[in-house]
Amino acid sequence: MILKWKPPRENSIDFKLELRFPPTARDQALPDYTAKPVFVLMTNMGRNYDFFDTMVVTDEEWEA
Repeated sequence: MILKWKPPRENSIDFKLELRFPPTARDQALPDYTAKPVFVLMTNMGRNYDFFDTMVVTDEEWEA
């Protein structure tokens, strides 16, 4: 998912939002899609993305 809040013709920074789910209790190799993930913002650097920051999402926002 790429988040855009301005028209592409304007100078902007493109971010990719990565949802990193914790592993399940039964199998550490499988993500637990029922748990709240870590929200990681990645900055578009042309051909790849670099880590920018984590985004805070409250439990209430995640449930909504």
